[in-house]
Amino acid sequence: MTRGMEALLSVLREGEDVSTLLPVQLQEAFDRAELERVLPFFLFKLRSADFALPQEFDLRCAAAEREITISNFWWTSQVKAILQALAAEFLPVILLKGTSMAERLYGGTNLRTSRDIDLLVRHRDLAIAGDVFTALGFIRGIDDEGRHQTWIRGATMVELHFDLICQEDLCIDLDRIFANSTPVTFAGQPAYVLSPSDELLFLCVHGIKHSYEQLCYILDVALAIEKWGTPSACAVRAGDIEFVAPILELGYAMARKLYSLETSAELSLNSKAAIRIDRIAESLWSRFFESSNTQNFWCSPRRLFFILRPTRVAQVRYLLYVLGANSSEDRALAARFHIENQWLIACIRKLRLVFKSVRRGGVGLSKAL
Repeated sequence: MTRGMEALLSVLREGEDVSTLLPVQLQEAFDRAELERVLPFFLFKLRSADFALPQEFDLRCAAAEREITISNFWWTSQVKAILQALAAEFLPVILLKGTSMAERLYGGTNLRTSRDIDLLVRHRDLAIAGDVFTALGFIRGIDDEGRHQTWIRGATMVELHFDLICQEDLCIDLDRIFANSTPVTFAGQPAYVLSPSDELLFLCVHGIKHSYEQLCYILDVALAIEKWGTPSACAVRAGDIEFVAPILELGYAMARKLYSLETSAELSLNSKAAIRIDRIAESLWSRFFESSNTQNFWCSPRRLFFILRPTRVAQVRYLLYVLGANSSEDRALAARFHIENQWLIACIRKLRLVFKSVRRGGVGLSKAL
């Protein structure tokens, strides 16, 4: 078992007696919480348990809590300034993840780790939003083609989304996303947040994108399910409605690994599909307890999107898309070797998939995704 994971889960889960944990177990759980990016919530749960911590460990927790408080103040103030500037241009903006979601799902802006700011605007508003960021002193960074722009100012990075996910991965209806969104006031500034159903779907998709490689992605989904329960209709275009069910069911399956949730997505999956998703969830969850647990390799997010497709036809269509698309890793490799020819860059994806397949003993392109 991975060091510290069992103790970490004992602290995160409700109803487990953590007062019996030894000092070394608490230290290992702290280290693991940092790796899994759930340290703020871990410390909150530990303090809520109301038992005396060993002095040395208590001092370590207090130091971490001070750093978290400072970080939370920083990120909240950055979001406030950006929202204020965007509001002056009358630009509707949806807050994604970050301190806003921490406040709504975790119970406090300081209970979830933040590394950047994620905002969603309409594509037609990108130019004006870009002018706002330029006026605020941000510099345009490397973009994620087809999904968001990156803006950087010192230690602050903003991902300015004009889509929630690549349309080929899941066809989101952005007009419905904005129509379903809820107006809120965050840090004294006007903004919007996703509707409960859309946010739960977004968190499940986000978890798949990162192959649920860290507990933070599972915790996001689990807390969303606890707060909102079974989702209603999501803002997905007609062609991908069938794909919503396995995405949500995998999210529920992962959440049940963390917490003893009685609910399920209550979607129309046949028993064979449900068993397959449970097996996927078990495989993903087992990585947390393997001593050789490694972080996500470059192709695994695509593989999850592939195997969750509800039909063979959908899988073939997605496979053809993946074969023709280049990831940020492909473009980075091209830049490393100063490859500028677009045709050669397009070949990199195919060569990497074939190499991955051959290196694994000819497992096939579908498993090399």
